[in-house]
Amino acid sequence: MKQKEENLHMKHQSRHGSSHSHSSTLGVSIQEESPAIGDHYQPPSRRSHRAPKVKEPKVDLPYFHGKDDVEGYLDWEIKVEQIFACHQVSEERKVSLATLSFQSHAMYW
Repeated sequence: MKQKEENLHMKHQSRHGSSHSHSSTLGVSIQEESPAIGDHYQPPSRRSHRAPKVKEPKVDLPYFHGKDDVEGYLDWEIKVEQIFACHQVSEERKVSLATLSFQSHAMYW
């Protein structure tokens, strides 16, 4: 009898779209959780609330081989300065980035 009453109560509530808590005459609390029209389940966000990291742009520099070519060095230096200005590279990073492009004899400077 108790089961039959609960089943009837649940059918009635589901037809009317109620999401309220009701007590039956036998003192049993029934929670109906049918969503209203337009409600959608949204899972909790998995993102942590950390400060976003600023990703610096990739800077590709021309290689410098360190040969006895003054004009080659000056051309390389001007090109590197243009790239640094374009990418707004900070003064602190310029030396370390420039040395990454050294090849051959220039790596030992």
